[in-house]
Amino acid sequence: MNRLLVFAQFLLLFLLFLNANLNINISHIIFVLSSLIIAALMALWTFSHNHIGNFNIVPDIKEECCLITSGPYKYIRHPMYFEVLMIGLGSFAWFAAYKIVIFILLVVVLYAKATIEERLWCKRDAAYQRYKKQTKMFIPFVI
Repeated sequence: MNRLLVFAQFLLLFLLFLNANLNINISHIIFVLSSLIIAALMALWTFSHNHIGNFNIVPDIKEECCLITSGPYKYIRHPMYFEVLMIGLGSFAWFAAYKIVIFILLVVVLYAKATIEERLWCKRDAAYQRYKKQTKMFIPFVI
């Protein structure tokens, strides 16, 4: 199931950008670059507070990792998923109604992955329950 969620995540991202219209104007470029810059800045901030070796594309908890609650983790529990959502959002520079459905499916897949990870964290570390109450899942101060 975990690997299926990873496959679905990448497939949905691919589908979001698959039919990007090649009629590019400055507003498209600005929109896409803005979403990518936000994602890249969040990634740098995330990597400055957590080791790259701790990340796992499959929703599992690595044996040697520990709970991080600083940097972006102070505000959201899954900053890497926020970055994936920002990249997906960039595809809306070339709007098509079907992309709304694909983006919603991407959110559902990321939510499922996050839920699996959080269930594992709750079993592993009692402090995670408190951490969940203090932070949002994906978007600071919102969700």
